[in-house]
Parts: sequence; structure tokens; C-alpha cells
Amino acid sequence: MSGSGCIGTLRNEVGTSMKILIVNFDNLGDVVFSSCIADTLSHYFPSAQIDVLCSSYAKDIAACYPGIDTVYDLAPPWRASLQQKKGSLSEYLRILNLLRQTRYDVMLCASIHWKDVLGARMVRAEQYVGFFKRPFVRKLLTSSCPVPDDTEPIVQAMQRLVSAAFPDFPENLEPRYRLIPPEGNKGKGLSSIVLHPFSGDVRKTWPLENWLELAEQLRERYRLCWIGSPVDLANFRKSGVVSPSEIASAGKVTEVGGTLKLLSGAKFFIGHDSGPTHMACGLGKRGLALYPPHTVRKYYPQGVGAFQHLVGNPIGLLKVDEVLATVMDGLCDSP
Repeated sequence: MSGSGCIGTLRNEVGTSMKILIVNFDNLGDVVFSSCIADTLSHYFPSAQIDVLCSSYAKDIAACYPGIDTVYDLAPPWRASLQQKKGSLSEYLRILNLLRQTRYDVMLCASIHWKDVLGARMVRAEQYVGFFKRPFVRKLLTSSCPVPDDTEPIVQAMQRLVSAAFPDFPENLEPRYRLIPPEGNKGKGLSSIVLHPFSGDVRKTWPLENWLELAEQLRERYRLCWIGSPVDLANFRKSGVVSPSEIASAGKVTEVGGTLKLLSGAKFFIGHDSGPTHMACGLGKRGLALYPPHTVRKYYPQGVGAFQHLVGNPIGLLKVDEVLATVMDGLCDSP
């Protein structure tokens, strides 16, 4: 069934027969980005069944996609990451068997890695849509799109997948990624400024001494909450550079779902180009993100939140006074 044929079926039958699967095995930020696919499709196809297949450690993010029905999760047996070891082949086959009980009209794979495309291709669908870099991957897909380069905003790349599947869609000139806050945490409290000073890439990390100087200026007027991985926070707590009362308890941020709940209640967020930054922006929060030049054109905050971003070349050249002024400007605009 072609993309235009799918649209015709939906409009003629009020969308009850449309079944769509979004696949993304990438990291937390990438899974946030592909929420814009669900946002677009649920807008045009409000009665469609939209399911998601993702890595297990990102399932709580996928559960916040607009308009989705079921989230399937697994640890892919073909890849490992800092957050997740390689999964078992038997578990992949078990989830695949569940998915194959549904024949989807469209499968959209937002992961760019060829092994992810191959793994997603095993589901049953009329149309397979995804990115390709290696020529043989094009043969796995009904509709293929070149992988995004470093100059294309990531949500525009995600929208290219939607356009490839549904060419009759009107062009979305300003796509945004969007997450629905976890139930019971829709902006409750709005009490703290949340700071995430950590990154696995030193090129993307503003020096810690700058973060501490910024915090010293902010805590006179605002409650602060530092977040990070359990290892980051344990080391931070041992260093004694901030009060333990400002550091998020490990139980709140060990799981992605806990971080989402904490961010949902934040007054403001400050971070790098990182998963928590994009989670906060997707949740509609106000915030500031600090970037090096090599990632900003592709990964600047593109969610529904009121985020600003600053670029330093290198990032360490960003001045504390400049960052503080931008934060205060964002806080002054808060309702």
C-alpha cells in the first residue's frame, strides 16, 4: 500500500484501520527526537493505532509520546551502550513474535544504524520507511531517506521520514518534539532550577567550576537540584562542593521515568546537549542549553519548551556572567 493510499484509507474510514509502528533503538535524546513523528501522525490520524519499539532503557520516554497505544521494548542483541548491555536473541525473537501478530500499514525506523534497520525490517508491514547510509539498506526499505548530516536540524530529518511515508501531508514548517508529562506530574510544584552539568563528551562539557559559580549566584533566590547518572552524583556528593540537600537522590534519577517526573516539576532547566536537556524541552519546560559549535546546528533544542541556547568555541569560553544573564532572562519570562 502506498503512502497516498494509506492517507486515502484513513480519511475514508475515519482512521480506524491505520496501524503505524515507530522504531528507535538509539539513545535517550534520539528517542525524544522521534516523538515529533508521533506528534505529527497522531494529529493527522487521531484514530490510528500508533505503537513504538525502542530500547528498554528508553521505554519511559516512548511512553510519553503523543497519541501512542503500546510501547514494546527490548535490549537489541546486536548493540551495546553505556546504558544497556547487549540483549539476548531469545528476547528479541519473543518481542518480534508479539509484533508480528499485527500487520502494520507503515513501519518508520528513526534509527540510522543499518543493524537497527535490519532488526526493524523483521516486523510485518505494508510499507517500510527509514534512513540509509549503506546502499544495501535501501533494498530493505519501501521508502528510504539519506541519513541526516551535521547541518540538518534533527526534527526536520524525522519529518522527512513522515513525508516519505505520506507524501500528501502538508509541509510542517516548524516541527517540534513533544512529550506528554507523566501522569500526576504535569508541572506540579515548579519549585527548583534543575542543573545537569555532566556529559560523556568533554567537548560538550562546560567546566564544573563555572557551574559552581553559576549555582552560587542562583541559590540566593532559587532552590537548586543537581541531576546526573548515579555514578556522577555519587562522585559529586563525595566531592563536597555542594550541599547534599541539593543533589537529587539516586532513587529519583536512577530510572529514566524518575528523571521525567523530576523534570516535569522543574521551574527551569540548565544543561548541555544531552538527553535530560531534550527531555526537559520536550516536556515544555523553560531552560537554557550550552553547546559547542560541532553539535548545535543539528541538535539545538527543538522541542515545545521555551529553551534558549548559547554556543562557545570551545564551550569553556562561555562566561558565567553571560550564562547567568540568559538564565535570569528566561526566569523573568516564566509565568
